[in-house]
Amino acid sequence: FNIYSLLEKLHFFGNDPENTSIEIGQTAILNCRVQTNDPTTKIQWLKKLTIQQLFRPDAIVFGSEQYENIEQSQEQQYSNNILSKPLIIPNVNIRESGEYICVIQNDKATNYKKAFVNIIDIRK
Repeated sequence: FNIYSLLEKLHFFGNDPENTSIEIGQTAILNCRVQTNDPTTKIQWLKKLTIQQLFRPDAIVFGSEQYENIEQSQEQQYSNNILSKPLIIPNVNIRESGEYICVIQNDKATNYKKAFVNIIDIRK
């Protein structure tokens, strides 16, 4: 029994990330904020692979699902014990719809939360 593992549990800030619906061509933003006093904590965004994408060599297995890493240009920010790294998807298309997870981890703990992005095609 390790008391430190209980104390070091990573918690998401607020309701981040949250499910979102957005129209084709708009910019989708999924927030991921973590309350932590450890600035070495890392935030990583993953997207669940579709049936056609399974077993790719770069697939990341998380639980019983397979994901791809989402490369981002923006760096995570740390201020007032809140670490944040939003996932920004400009000019969304149908292929961006699906399940995303924000993974937070440091050398003591890992946690994750799912969010779904629903793309709406108003041209139909």
